[in-house]
Amino acid sequence: MRRWLARFIDEAFARPPVERPPAPARSRLHARRVMLASLAHRGMSLGAPLLRREQALSRDAGELVPLVRWLAVLADHVDLVGHVIDAPELARADAATRRARAFCAGLATLYAGDEEAQILGAGLVPARAEKALFGIEREIEKRRYLRGNPIVGLLLNHAFQSVDARAVALAALDAYDEVPKKGSAAAVQRAAATERLAMMAAIAGLSEWREVIDPDVVRSASLWQVKALGLPRAETARLLEQAKSPADLSRLVTLVPPGARGRVFAHTVLAAVVDGRVSPEERQFVRSLGAALALEGAHQRRIERRVVAFVRAHKQELDPLHHAAGFAAASPPIAVRVARIVFENMDALWKEIRETGDLAYLLAKRAAGNRLTKEENARMRDQLVDVVKAVPSLAVFTLPGGFVLLPIVLKLLPWDLRPSSFRAPDARFHAFARGQADALTDEDLQKAEDEFLEGL
Repeated sequence: MRRWLARFIDEAFARPPVERPPAPARSRLHARRVMLASLAHRGMSLGAPLLRREQALSRDAGELVPLVRWLAVLADHVDLVGHVIDAPELARADAATRRARAFCAGLATLYAGDEEAQILGAGLVPARAEKALFGIEREIEKRRYLRGNPIVGLLLNHAFQSVDARAVALAALDAYDEVPKKGSAAAVQRAAATERLAMMAAIAGLSEWREVIDPDVVRSASLWQVKALGLPRAETARLLEQAKSPADLSRLVTLVPPGARGRVFAHTVLAAVVDGRVSPEERQFVRSLGAALALEGAHQRRIERRVVAFVRAHKQELDPLHHAAGFAAASPPIAVRVARIVFENMDALWKEIRETGDLAYLLAKRAAGNRLTKEENARMRDQLVDVVKAVPSLAVFTLPGGFVLLPIVLKLLPWDLRPSSFRAPDARFHAFARGQADALTDEDLQKAEDEFLEGL
């Protein structure tokens, strides 16, 4: 039986071609620039793939929708570059086959190895190609940031997706020229892992600058997220190091590959602005990071403007709750952890909310489906930060991007002020959130981390 990835590739490259670019590539460098510009235009450089208006996903994608969405936009880019570099006289069927093979080789380069990339790039032995595709399918399904519960990697999903997209797209472009050479897969995988580590260090550094009452609680939320991303054992261990003790700026600069400085800076800006609240500390860290990375002031401002414009235009695409496949993940998503913390600290939360007075009114108004003004939204966020300080376990809200989890609070508080039509659908969520305790001691956390790494 053919697996979903093989079916997807058949469908992706059997459709009508994308619009032909105005001119063929003058060189491979030109084709590379076309590829990277298209990645940025379709949101891939920020890890938020944008489907074309007429583009539809397979009906049986199920919980794989986020992954299939990402692959669909990525396949579009490989198809686009195929039009740029293919000879005009190449038959349409031959051209489609060539693009599909290049796409498969690109996937194999990042998620498998040289042998699989060579088999898929040449396409000479169908049985071996099917086996190679099955191996890639299993590998990418392990990665939570690709597969379907973005809540799990609140800080890291977009950054890591952008790294993978760039690596696969450029490997596919190289595969148009020749079958991947020995050692190319290892080199691409090392480069991707290095860039992911730099992204992690920068975003974790931003977390350290947030105004929080207990940074250790914030780190524990980051550690849990890193463990759930499904990356190889050695890479996970390096990422956990950065989550525990982020590199200072002087050390961080040494972790960032020279060609990735702008990308690391862009994703740090994204983490700071995505939830609509940029604290003075975050702003200062972003400026310090730009200076440490030796990015010119004009370049920094250009990146910031582009990121902010994208966030404003595509808020829904950057909302992890919008694209999550549901709460029933392999391990409890952070939404459930937050819900359980809310239940466990109900008395303290209500005491803080009642004392603010205004916050209870604003939460009830928002939960009832009424829009808040810009001023009311800002006031609600500021007061929620004060409430979080009274309940350190809720420090996840002070992580970069944490306020996109606000709908979870609206499911839980203040439900007594909401009409019955709002309460009923949440009963199943409440039951699930109460289903298992998550309270762990420091020793429990360390033991769980050691067992997790041993099992990889």
